[in-house]
Amino acid sequence: DIDTAELVASLGVSPIVKEGNSDFVTVSLSLSSKPTKNVSVAISVTDDSEIKINKKSLSFTPEHWDMPQDLLVSSVDDSIVDGDIKSKVVMTMSSSDKNFDGGVREVEFTTVDNDVAGMIVSSNAASFPENSGATASMTVVLQAQPTADVTINVSSSDATEISVTSAASLTF
Repeated sequence: DIDTAELVASLGVSPIVKEGNSDFVTVSLSLSSKPTKNVSVAISVTDDSEIKINKKSLSFTPEHWDMPQDLLVSSVDDSIVDGDIKSKVVMTMSSSDKNFDGGVREVEFTTVDNDVAGMIVSSNAASFPENSGATASMTVVLQAQPTADVTINVSSSDATEISVTSAASLTF
């Protein structure tokens, strides 16, 4: 009877995390068989701008090898419209027990993007009598961080009634 020397990763739900959500996915980790020496597990992520973990390492002993230890995985809310992104949690074992030393387990997660491209325009505009020379200002803010320059052209839909007196375009 030959036992395998692996890190077992169990998830109770699908490996999906949503940006802007405080929920997390629990990954329960244990060893597939009893080691002869302690086993350390180094934990990292392939894209820390998308997912984060609550532990960078954990260890198993020959006495507690089969007692699951929980790792919590959650999203990072990045404010960038980048679509759904796949990234991995990578767990690497090291031990004086050569059967466990160097073993790697990866779990792939999908971060569901919550960011929307758009702009918010606010104004102190009011009604003005015709030919009064009154002015109004507007503020424009992007709803998400752009990945490249964004230019918004500013114009009037009726130049006989309203004129744009400052920049004809805004660049973010």
